[in-house]
Amino acid sequence: MGVFLKKENNDVASGAPRFNHHGMVAVFRSLPHVSAGHYESKPTVLLPPPIEGSAEKRRQPGTGFGLALCAVDLNNDGLSELLVGAPFYSDDLHPEQGRVYLYENKDGQNLVLSHFFTIKKDKWRANFGRALAPVGDVDLDGYQDVAISAPYEDGGEGVVYIYRGSQKGLVETPMQVIKGSSVSPGIKSFGYSLAGALDMDYNGYPDLLVGAYQSDTVVLLRSKPARKTCNATTLEGNVEFATLCFSISVCTKYTERSGKVKDKVDVLLLMKSDIDYVVETTKRVLFRANKKDEINRTEGIVGNQDTCFTWGAYLMEGVTDADVYPDIKFKLTYQIVKKTPPTPSSPTDVPSLVPYSVLDPSKPQEATALLTFKRDCIKCVPDLELDDSRSKRTLAVGAAIYKLEVTVKNKGDDAYNAKLYVTIPKGIKIGRIFTFRVDGEDGAKGKSDVETTILDSNDTLLAIKLNTPLKKKEQSIQIQLITSRYSDSPDFLPIYINTNSTNEEDSRTLADNYRFLNISIKSQADLEVNGTSVEEQVSYGGEVVGESAMVRADDIGNEVKHKYFVKNRGPDPVPSTEVIIQWPFEAPSGKHLLYLIDVQADDKRVECDFKAGQLNMLGLETSSNGGSSVQQQNETSVDAAVKRRRRREVEEKQDETSAKVKRDEPTKPEKLQTELDCKLGSAKCTNIRCTIKFLQADDDVTFTIISRLWNGTMIEDYEGQLLRVISSAKVRSLNTFVQETNQKNNEAQVGTQLNPDADVAVPSKGLPKWVIPVCVVGAVLLLILIVFCLYKLGFFKRQKYDKNISNSEEAEGMLDNGKGYHA
Repeated sequence: MGVFLKKENNDVASGAPRFNHHGMVAVFRSLPHVSAGHYESKPTVLLPPPIEGSAEKRRQPGTGFGLALCAVDLNNDGLSELLVGAPFYSDDLHPEQGRVYLYENKDGQNLVLSHFFTIKKDKWRANFGRALAPVGDVDLDGYQDVAISAPYEDGGEGVVYIYRGSQKGLVETPMQVIKGSSVSPGIKSFGYSLAGALDMDYNGYPDLLVGAYQSDTVVLLRSKPARKTCNATTLEGNVEFATLCFSISVCTKYTERSGKVKDKVDVLLLMKSDIDYVVETTKRVLFRANKKDEINRTEGIVGNQDTCFTWGAYLMEGVTDADVYPDIKFKLTYQIVKKTPPTPSSPTDVPSLVPYSVLDPSKPQEATALLTFKRDCIKCVPDLELDDSRSKRTLAVGAAIYKLEVTVKNKGDDAYNAKLYVTIPKGIKIGRIFTFRVDGEDGAKGKSDVETTILDSNDTLLAIKLNTPLKKKEQSIQIQLITSRYSDSPDFLPIYINTNSTNEEDSRTLADNYRFLNISIKSQADLEVNGTSVEEQVSYGGEVVGESAMVRADDIGNEVKHKYFVKNRGPDPVPSTEVIIQWPFEAPSGKHLLYLIDVQADDKRVECDFKAGQLNMLGLETSSNGGSSVQQQNETSVDAAVKRRRRREVEEKQDETSAKVKRDEPTKPEKLQTELDCKLGSAKCTNIRCTIKFLQADDDVTFTIISRLWNGTMIEDYEGQLLRVISSAKVRSLNTFVQETNQKNNEAQVGTQLNPDADVAVPSKGLPKWVIPVCVVGAVLLLILIVFCLYKLGFFKRQKYDKNISNSEEAEGMLDNGKGYHA
């Protein structure tokens, strides 16, 4: 029964947990114009809400909706809220966890579902909502409270939850959780039934009866008296700054809302000093009794009667004008000394709970007092501003010092314990720090004025103390940063600056307390690379030796060394320089060419990144050649053996390929010259990548590449040929801010002449013996053929004269020819 629909009318709510398998609650409205006990015949029906996400708006069957009901006015609005238990409600993971629905009359006409709740923790078969009961105002805060049970929670022993009422209704966080195991170990179904709002011991506080039917037990839970303490704290003594000692007087008493309890109760009081002072780890005030910043004592307090006592305190030595803000705040906390009530010897033996009172949880259990200093301002609201306009926005790489100049201005009240915070990136060292005071006097800051902290990012945080108090003037700070080795930024130096003080600034003026300096890094350099071959000419020849028969590097062939010289001609240093050497390690046929043994550098700043098997891939024995090796062996002897087997298989499969790359034998005694160059495709190269850290102007580094000429490849693929094998190198800066003044000298190549031994040189062959006879016979046959052709053409026939020519004509002709001669 409750006032559900209209004030001053008692309505009746009845549950039908098996209605249509999902349950129902019927609310019968009272008829005030008829005699008491008459209700409307047609009730208001409350049904459980549909299953979340159900398109057909189906309701979960078997939840027991309406098995338990509770009418209670939780918010003191004159209307009762209705709590409906559905103890067998289940979700996908927790069967029969239970749920409680809360209905409220918000529009003055009907009950509507306000919200529902369940146990916050995951519980199986807890049956939360199996029993509901109003318990009255347990904590005497003016609002009714309610008890909800989960009789099968905690392994079947049961739990009872006490929820508070408030102006906004039910507070979903339980005020108290009472486990059956804490009341009587081994009890079962604790909370199966509840009965509340009973003052069984007549102490003015409601009690609760809890049934546990499986244990045939009823448990009486009695409420302890709640006391509200009243405290008055005063500071005695001269509060002038020069006075070091003073007294703190505390008077306390308690009131109890039922008015029935006035017994003496023991209260533990704890006093802490200077709770707002966070400048240093130590406090400005200590107590005389223990020379610490906190003290405690236990006092017996009687209801409605003041109990007073005094603590002595003093200011520590060394407190100066810089420490007069904030004011010194004292905090007093208190709690009733806990006592455990005895276990009753019989059900009729009910001890008083007055000695086991609790403090009113709705009231604060602390008090504060303030010791103020005399200052030029009371609240003291500063207005700090940063000015970094005097700091340069560019930095040359390698510059020894960068001067960061910052001015802190205060346009408001005095700023106490003001600090300037500067975040410097890793790689920068801190030099000297100067401050230019308002009176124009310069001075170097000491270690006590600067705190250095290394952050998780390896950046450095500087905390520089400013003048205290910092008045309506300005103070300039100059920080010398050692930047000669800085190289981690791609193209700028980031510096973060901010300032604050102990007395807080208005949030509307905080924007000018922060600055970010993005200092551009500028650098000019001329990187150069040159090279030379240690052996100008190397010979090859002899017998072919297979990989499996090789033990030492000497078995491969003659040594070939190339040297490359990398130099920075300045004017600025280069933080990170990359050198890439292209080494012809393989012939087009896939066979070894220049077998790479080692890479050496004459500078410890060099780091090379070698691939697996790039150096001495067969693991052959080598002799020391001196120099600083940057070799990093990445293979084991087992890996080398596997590579030998793989190489033999490749050689067997490449016989035909090798024949294709052989050059035809020359018809002349001169040797054929061939360049083995990766750029021409006549060799295959592997890249050797090395990095030089911080190459100063005029610094140079020498790289020596040691290899062996693979003799077998020369004999099989290039027999008798005059060859030239070529490697190349490139150099560049890895820093984007470095501008190269001359890129024409960033590449170089080195060549080594490869000469065959005399016994494998191509011989000068004479003409075969059969050539001359064949040529003679051919010439004779050709002559006969020519004569025959001329004969057929009549070349050999004589011309005949005509016999009819007269003698006179012949004679006349003879005379004419003789020019007048006559016989």
